[in-house]
Amino acid sequence: AHISELLALELHPILRLAPLELKNLCIQAGAKYSEKNTTAIFSNMSAVKIHASYVPYIERFGVYTNTPKFELCLCSFQDKLSFAFTSRYDTVNIERNFYRLLKEQGIASEKVKPEFPKTDEPSEQEMKVYKIYSFLCIAIVAAMLVTEYNFHPRIRWTLFTAGGVVTMWIASSIGFFKRYNLLKNAMWQLFIGTIICFIWDALTGWHSWSVDFVLPIMSVSTLAAMFVIAKVRKCPVREYLIYEIMAAGYGLILPGILLLCKVVKSPTVSMFGALICFLFLVAVILFKGREFKEEMQKNLHV
Repeated sequence: AHISELLALELHPILRLAPLELKNLCIQAGAKYSEKNTTAIFSNMSAVKIHASYVPYIERFGVYTNTPKFELCLCSFQDKLSFAFTSRYDTVNIERNFYRLLKEQGIASEKVKPEFPKTDEPSEQEMKVYKIYSFLCIAIVAAMLVTEYNFHPRIRWTLFTAGGVVTMWIASSIGFFKRYNLLKNAMWQLFIGTIICFIWDALTGWHSWSVDFVLPIMSVSTLAAMFVIAKVRKCPVREYLIYEIMAAGYGLILPGILLLCKVVKSPTVSMFGALICFLFLVAVILFKGREFKEEMQKNLHV
């Protein structure tokens, strides 16, 4: 019943249109909620079968998973049975007892230290610098708010300074944590950057500069930046295409909605920005149609 419910959600005609990033957030929230009902996990990956021509070059297989609880994964290749322990806690008590029981049963075993590729996670030193930077930003914002409360300057420079520091911290935080994937970084900067500009525009009396100029200019600039990044780093088409489609769709749909709702006061820049994004999507469909279809099926499930 549980599997059929999941399939029904996956095949839902509306939910299938949800972007992959949104689906990932929902999956993470569901996994977080279900953590409290699980104490340990055992995964049997069964026997690994591979083409005979590769067998002489492979010694063994090991499976490791990212899990919030203690997990034991099992798989076998030829005559070797492999156990892999993963845990978020720095402890080897269960693992040590497991091998002790094997030894008591007369079962020979060998403990092999895994060699994982370098992760994209910030190092301890990098996180320390980031935390110091965040503390200084919080201190400046707090000092500006206290100054505003006590002196009430005629020109609200204290609030502008506090807002500028918060904006800088958000933008730099995205750049820090997403720096290993420049394409995703650019997409996040576009999304968060335009939202911040909308907020600034609203808090300063709404002169519509955020929707008249910032949104279309940032959308087109992000598309151009993604193209340059992809060419310089020689990324495969499938690696950068989905991000460019998302940026072009964002730069086309949102300005289009704002134009129809007559939120935009000076439509010239918005219309040209939306036109560029539209032509980009048309070019993708015409010249990269197969890759476009595959990315839509894989990432957006449409």
